[in-house]
Amino acid sequence: GQAAQEAASVRTEVDLMRLQALVDRDRALSEPDDATRLATNIEFHRALWRAAHNPVLEDLLERLATHQIHAPTSTLSVGSRWTEALEEHQRIVENIRERDSAKASGLIQAHMATAKALRLKMFASLMH
Repeated sequence: GQAAQEAASVRTEVDLMRLQALVDRDRALSEPDDATRLATNIEFHRALWRAAHNPVLEDLLERLATHQIHAPTSTLSVGSRWTEALEEHQRIVENIRERDSAKASGLIQAHMATAKALRLKMFASLMH
């Protein structure tokens, strides 16, 4: 949420072009496999962190993401989550473009809360 909030305030046109290009690229993928979904999603989030122009925050988020990368499967392969996540990415980019810090932050927080809920559900099903 903090990265999206800061990105909305300080993003450059290059940041916007990079974020939009990643969303467009991901939308053009046809039934990507789980590894592709995970890799492209991390790439989008890293571009978002970079757009905040806050090296300390970017480093912290990068360290946290390292643990995500080692998950056995992606939450993006559950049901229609891939398509939903891409729509959420698009709305986040639009709010960053409009410099709406509060809305961009709220959208990414909801986006991550959904991912967390799906991940916990996946873990729970492994335990049974």
